[in-house]
Amino acid sequence: MMHDGWNEWITLPLKFSDLTRNAMMAMIIWDIYGTNKAIPVGGTAISLFGKRGTFRKGMIDLKVWPNVEADPQNHSTTPGKTKDTNDQMSRLAKLSKKHRDGHMVKVDWLDRLTFREIELINEKQKRDSNFMYLMIEFPYVHYNDLQYTVIYFEKGGDEPYQYRFRQK
Repeated sequence: MMHDGWNEWITLPLKFSDLTRNAMMAMIIWDIYGTNKAIPVGGTAISLFGKRGTFRKGMIDLKVWPNVEADPQNHSTTPGKTKDTNDQMSRLAKLSKKHRDGHMVKVDWLDRLTFREIELINEKQKRDSNFMYLMIEFPYVHYNDLQYTVIYFEKGGDEPYQYRFRQK
């Protein structure tokens, strides 16, 4: 069964400066029974910063692990993004990100055809999977009509630390 979604923005009461480098977002989908019983339909988690310290942006399909609450730990048991080598969705998402970030030549008519085909492949993989998927969108940051990438920076974090070993 496919659900078109809620299609609404959730604004979290956080500032970028409040986040740690390994900040995670965990989401749980609940099934509500009556007035006081809730059962987890599934959970998923994702780091807010990618492996190079950049804040995520754009659309991401997250795998929802059935019948469990999301695990917000750094090495989550409910990762939304998996490292499955047979997972075409994650492989195509990486290529799409390279394209979006300007690491591939852009050809308008070819890009439209390619991205439509990627959508079809993703939809087929979702249908054929035993998992549900939650599509989320991280915002793009714009200032003065320019798009920016938010990068994690910790004051003093890039200063070298000297440590002297004592020999016995």
